[in-house]
Amino acid sequence: MSGLSSNTGLISGINSGAIIDQLLAVEGRPKILIQRHVAQLQTQQASFLELNSKFSALRTAAQKLRLNKLFDASRVSSSNADALSGTASAGTPAGNYSFLVDRLVSTHQLLSRGVTDRNVSGVGLTSLTLESNQSRLDSDTQLGSLNGGAGVARGKVNVTNRAGVTTTIDLSRTGTVSEVLDAFNSNTAARVSASISGGRLVLTDNSGGAGSLSVANATGYTTAASLGIEQSVAGGTLTGSLISYLGDNTTIGSLNDGNGIRVTSAGGTASYDFDITAKDGSLFHIDIGSVYGADGVATATPVTTIAQLKARISSQTSGKVTVATKADGTGIQLVDSSGGGGQLTVHDLSGSAADLGFVGTLGATATFAGTTADSKALLAALGSRLSSTLRGGQGLTATDLAITVHNGSVFNFAVNASGSVSDLLQSVSDGTGGRVTGALGNDGTSLVFTDHTVGVAKLVVGGGAAALLGVDTGAGGTDAASVSGTRIDRAYVALSTTLASLNGGRGVGTGTFRILGADGATKDVTIGTSVVTVSDLLDQINSGTNIGVRARINDAGNGVIVEKDPAFVGADQRISITDTNGAVGRALNLAGTAAVAGPTNFIDGSYRVSVGVSTTDTLDQVIAKINSAHAGVTASVVTDGSSAAPFRLKFTSNFAGDNGQFQVTSAGTDLGLSLVARGSDSRVFYGSDDPARAILVKRNSNTIDGVVEGLHVDLHTTGATPVSLTVSRDTDATLAAIQEFVTAFNALSSKIGDLTSYDAATQKRGTLLGDSTTLSLRNELNNTLQGTPLGTGGRYNRLAQVGLKISRDNSISIDAEKLRTAIQTDPEAVKDLFSAFEQQPIPQFSNPIPGVTGIQVLNTTTQGAYSKLGVFERIARLADKYVNSADGVLTNRGKNLDTSIAADNDRISAYDKRLAAKRLFLEAQFAGLESTLAKLQAQQSSLSSLRTV
Repeated sequence: MSGLSSNTGLISGINSGAIIDQLLAVEGRPKILIQRHVAQLQTQQASFLELNSKFSALRTAAQKLRLNKLFDASRVSSSNADALSGTASAGTPAGNYSFLVDRLVSTHQLLSRGVTDRNVSGVGLTSLTLESNQSRLDSDTQLGSLNGGAGVARGKVNVTNRAGVTTTIDLSRTGTVSEVLDAFNSNTAARVSASISGGRLVLTDNSGGAGSLSVANATGYTTAASLGIEQSVAGGTLTGSLISYLGDNTTIGSLNDGNGIRVTSAGGTASYDFDITAKDGSLFHIDIGSVYGADGVATATPVTTIAQLKARISSQTSGKVTVATKADGTGIQLVDSSGGGGQLTVHDLSGSAADLGFVGTLGATATFAGTTADSKALLAALGSRLSSTLRGGQGLTATDLAITVHNGSVFNFAVNASGSVSDLLQSVSDGTGGRVTGALGNDGTSLVFTDHTVGVAKLVVGGGAAALLGVDTGAGGTDAASVSGTRIDRAYVALSTTLASLNGGRGVGTGTFRILGADGATKDVTIGTSVVTVSDLLDQINSGTNIGVRARINDAGNGVIVEKDPAFVGADQRISITDTNGAVGRALNLAGTAAVAGPTNFIDGSYRVSVGVSTTDTLDQVIAKINSAHAGVTASVVTDGSSAAPFRLKFTSNFAGDNGQFQVTSAGTDLGLSLVARGSDSRVFYGSDDPARAILVKRNSNTIDGVVEGLHVDLHTTGATPVSLTVSRDTDATLAAIQEFVTAFNALSSKIGDLTSYDAATQKRGTLLGDSTTLSLRNELNNTLQGTPLGTGGRYNRLAQVGLKISRDNSISIDAEKLRTAIQTDPEAVKDLFSAFEQQPIPQFSNPIPGVTGIQVLNTTTQGAYSKLGVFERIARLADKYVNSADGVLTNRGKNLDTSIAADNDRISAYDKRLAAKRLFLEAQFAGLESTLAKLQAQQSSLSSLRTV
C-alpha cells in the first residue's frame, strides 16, 4: 500500500499541492502570455541581428572595390620568371617594362690564412679593429656624378693603339670610374692601360707601335666624348679632359665627400644661413634652407643643386652677388658686381658658410678685398677624398716636408693640403722630382712613401706634415726603401652629416634615450623626424638642462662623443646612456656606461670598433669577442680540409650591398686576409634592351621598388638577355569583388524574403512579416541598387548596363562577359558607376599666428557632403543608416527590443514574486485547515469515550 503524498493532508486526505498548483496556474496565465511575448521578441531580435550581420557584410563588400582599389588592380607576368618576377599594387601603370639584371646583391666577406687549431693555441693578436670602408682615403666615383652632375653616357668606344689595332671596348654596363678602368685594363686586345689623374682619365699605350693613340665614339654612342677621351695623340699617353667638376647639376648633398652643408631648419623670416655685405655696403640675408613668408607658410624648399644655390643667392642679393664655379672645378666663388669700393664680407649664421669654406667656423666672419670670395675645395678628385677630412676633420695644420733619399739628395717643399689626398700625394712626387712617390697603404687609411733612388744614405722623412701624416721616420731615418705611415683618421661624420646616412645608410631611427650626467641628474633626449643632421642631434643633447655633460663629434671624426663638460665642477658620476624608447642610443653607439669617472668620463660612439683581444686568445675566443662587439660583422670558422692549418677566420658583414663593406686592421700577427666577396648592391638596367641607353638602378637587396610606381621587382639571377615585366589590369580581381557583393546582396535579400514570407498552405508566417522596418529596408535597398550614381556623368549610369540584373525574387545575377566588355570599353566609367567617392572638404583654420594679426593659417580639413557616390558606395551609405553601431535603424530596433524584453522580464519576475507569496499563503491556509481538523478529530474522540462510559 502506497503512502500519502507530502502535499496530501494527513487529517483531511486533501491533495493541497495539486489544488494550490491549479489555483496558481489560473492566476499565472498572464505570466505565460508575457513569456510568449518575450519569446516572440527574442525571435524578432535574432532576426534583426541576422539582418544587421548580413547588411554589414554587404557594406564591407560594397566598399571593397574602392578601399582595395580593385578597379586599379594590376597583374604582372614575366617573360622569364626564373630570372625576374614582380607584383603590382593598385594603380600601377599598365605596360611592358624591360629589366636587365646585371648583378645580384652580395655581402662583404674576408677570409684569413689557416691556423692549426681553433681552441688550443693562441692566435697571437694584440689588437683588432673593425670599421666601415668609409674610413678609407680613396673612393669610387659614380659615373652619374661626373661632368658637373650631368653624368656619363654609357656605351661603346673604339680604341686604336699605336700599332694600328682598333678594339671596341664595351662600357655599357659600367657604373663607376673603377669599372671603366677595369674594362680598359682587362681588355688584352686593346693593349692600353687606364688610370686617373686629378679629374681626368689617362690612357697609356702598351702596344710598342709608333703611330697615334686615338679614342673615338663607337657608332651610335657618345661615350668617349662624355668621358673626355675622344681625341688622338701622337705620343703614348692620352690625357682626357676634366670630367670631375662642380656643375649646375651637382647636388648639395654630394659636397664635402657626401656630407653636404648645414642649413637652418628654423621657421620664420628672421632665420638665415649667412649674411653677405657687398662692396657697395648692401647687406643681404641669405637663406638657402626653407624660406617662409610673413604668414609662416614655406615659400621655398632648401636648395638641392648648385644651380638652385646660384639662383637663390642671385635672387636674394638682387643680382649684386652671384655664384660661379671655380676654374679648377673643385669649388664655388661669390662674385661681387655691385661696383662699390668697400669689402666683400661673409658672416656665418647656421654653419653653411663654414661648410662651404668661406669662413673658418660657425658664426665667424671673413672679409675679401677683391670682387670674389673662393670656397674651399668641396669636391674631391676622382678616386680620392678631400684633405680637409684628414685627422678627424682638422686637415693639415702644417704642410712642410723634409725628405732625404738614399742617394743623398735632400728635398724641402710644401705638400698640397688644400685639395684632395691624391693632390697631396702628387705634390710629394712633384716636390722630389719623382724620386719619392706617395700611395695609400693596403688598408686604405694610411700613406706609404717609397724612395726610388739607390745609395747608402738613410731615407729620412721629417717636417711638420710628416708627423701629421704619420710618416715621420725621426732623424735616424731608415734603410728600407719605403716608409709605411700610421692610420690617418678620416672624418666621415660631420656636423652636416644626416642621421639617415649613419650606420651605412641605415640611419639611427627615432626614439628617446636617457643620459645620467656627471652631476648624477638625468635628462631625456628625444630624437624625432625634425632632428635631421648631426648638428641637430648635438643641439638636442646640449640644449636645456645642463647635467654636467656635453656632446660633440669625436676627435677621429667617426662618431659622436658624450663627455663630462670641462666647465662642470662638482660631483663625478659615471656618465650612462640608456634607450627608453626605440634604439637611437644603440644606433649611435652611445648606449652604455663610461668606463671610469674623472677626466676620461665619456662614452665615445665611434663607428670604429676595437675588439679587446690578447695574444693567448684561441680562434674560438677571438670569434666570440668579435661577435659580442656588435660591430656589424659576424665572425665564424671555415675548415678548408688541409692537414696543416685547416682552420680559417671568416668575417662576414651583417649588411648586404655597398654600404656593408668593411675593413679589418690587426696587429701582433698577420691574418693574411683575402677578399672572398665584395659587398655590392644589386644592379639592373631599366627601360631599354640596350644597357647603354637604360637607367642604371642600384639597391642593397634583391628587391627593387620605386622604379615604376607600385611595381615591386624581385631579382633571381643575372643574365645577358633583358626580361620583360608586363603589367595589365587585373579584371579577375574586380569581377571577384563584384561577385562577392552579389553573394552578400543575395544572402541579405534571401534572408529578408524568409523573414517576411507567408505560406498559405501551412499558414506559416515569417518572423518579420509585416514589419515596417524590414519592408522599408528592402524597398530602399532595391531602389538604390536600381538607381543611378551621384555626381557622375560617364557612359554607364545603371548596373544593368554593365551586366548586373535584378530578378523578380530580388536576387542579382551577373553577365560576366558583358561586365568584362564594359570594363575594357570604358574602365573609368565602370569604376565611377560602382565606386565613385568624393566629399567636399571643409577648411579648418588655426588660431592667428602669434605676433601677426588678421591672419589665420589653414590647419586641416574635414569632410562635408558627398559630391560623388557610385551605386555600391550608395549601398554602403544606406548600410550605415541601418547598421551604424550608434544610431542605425536596425541597431535602434535591437535596442528597443532589448528594452521591451527587459521590461517583460521584470513583469515576469514580479509575477513570480506574487505567485510565490500566494503559494505561501495557500499552503498556510491548508496547514491551518489540517490543524483545525486535527483538533475536531481529538474532540470527537473524547466525546466518544464519554458516551462509552
